[in-house]
Amino acid sequence: LQDGTATHLTVINMPATMTNLSVGYVFFPDGRKAGIEWSNASLAELAADGVIEDEYAVSFTAGGKFFSISATLDTRACPVVYDGLRGSHVFHECIADFQLDGIMPGWGLMEFYYR
Repeated sequence: LQDGTATHLTVINMPATMTNLSVGYVFFPDGRKAGIEWSNASLAELAADGVIEDEYAVSFTAGGKFFSISATLDTRACPVVYDGLRGSHVFHECIADFQLDGIMPGWGLMEFYYR
């Protein structure tokens, strides 16, 4: 983000074993780092059935701080990559503009993977 904050949030949904595992971290501008403790991100609500929207919003906590992040995907920079022996695994790699708490701008990637 513009203030030097860097975040990474991964949400995993594997129906046979887990439905909502959130992991990640935050690097703060002062050099501190913290793991993500909680998130409201749910793949079932964000990108069910491989449908990728243009805008997303999630919240999470790390280092005792609450984060509200929104993302707008650049639809011109969102390629689809097929993987696996039959091409049945699908990656969506999207460049996005982010906003922290509606005011702090930044940019980064959003990735969706379906198999």
